[in-house]
Amino acid sequence: MDNSGKEKEAMALMAEAEKKVKSSQSFFGSLFGGSSKMEDACDLYGRAANMFKMAKNWSAAGNAFSQAALLHLQMQSKHDAATNFIDAGNAFKKSDPQEAINCLNRAIEIYTDMGRFTIAAKHHVSIAEIYETELVDIDKAIAHYEQAADYYKGEESTSSANKCLLKVATYAAQLEQYPKAIEIYEQVATHAMDSALLKYSAKDYFFKAALCHFCVDMLNAKLAIQKYEEMFPAFSDSRECKLVKKLLDAFEEQNVDAYTDAVKEYDTISRLDQWLTTMLLRIKKSIQEDENYLHPALFHHQLNSQCLNVLALPLSVSMTRPYRQTSENTKERKGCLFKWDLWECCMRAETSYSNVMGCCAHLPCALADTEHLYY
Repeated sequence: MDNSGKEKEAMALMAEAEKKVKSSQSFFGSLFGGSSKMEDACDLYGRAANMFKMAKNWSAAGNAFSQAALLHLQMQSKHDAATNFIDAGNAFKKSDPQEAINCLNRAIEIYTDMGRFTIAAKHHVSIAEIYETELVDIDKAIAHYEQAADYYKGEESTSSANKCLLKVATYAAQLEQYPKAIEIYEQVATHAMDSALLKYSAKDYFFKAALCHFCVDMLNAKLAIQKYEEMFPAFSDSRECKLVKKLLDAFEEQNVDAYTDAVKEYDTISRLDQWLTTMLLRIKKSIQEDENYLHPALFHHQLNSQCLNVLALPLSVSMTRPYRQTSENTKERKGCLFKWDLWECCMRAETSYSNVMGCCAHLPCALADTEHLYY
């Protein structure tokens, strides 16, 4: 039988099921075997759905399963209704992702009402995967992974919960929600290092947490590495820990070549996946951006050598100092707050602020804001 023949048979079954439903809803039908007619209609809808699946008409199959699920709900058969909603969702996945999500959500409502949280969590994961791959809505995918993790935790399925949380951490880091990603990676790593079976994977999670710290602040990354080594001494000897330390050294020296060489050396043994590549490129970009800023000593030298006639600043004058943070005159870079206190320099050099700003405009340094100069 070809697909068209299967579809015709399926449509005939659907028509017969609809007649059964109408018959059961009539006055005499409800008196004489109404419930058995509803059961027959459910069976016919199920058979029709399977015929539609054989014909690869996924929307029609999903619709038939949905009709069967609604009848099961009318008969207070919650488990059968949830099963049919799941079947409908699986069929709609191939034709209408949003309708698939709607059906899976209906099933989840039934399972949570029945106290079947582990099954509900499993289908939250299915919805998250649809948002990941089909609808590309990462925020909603994260929400469903988090809900699945909560249900798994409640049922003491820690490994399954951690698997969902790791997906959340992956996307949180990509969306630059680093504190959230760090918290999850550290939580999962702590759980892993206490397990004989999972201990080896702890270093990978500490490594990812350290990279997230690095994306925020180099000092935080240093402190995090020290903490992880104290928590999990085996981490010190791992290639991941050694890589982060090399990257920190390269960052301090503002040495892009050293940074690149360290990453290449690591990649020759352990291939970098897309997530690691993204994080490492973000850190590398921050090094390259910092190269556009002059060190205070170099700026001071250029200011004296090129603008001596205007400012006559003595070499002993310090051009930078820690400065109180305010919304108007400070800017945060890598967690450290500094300001070029030009007003102070002007006072010591006995020249005007406007002269300083006029000279700064001619300096060969890539500073966009001449009102406040930072490194």
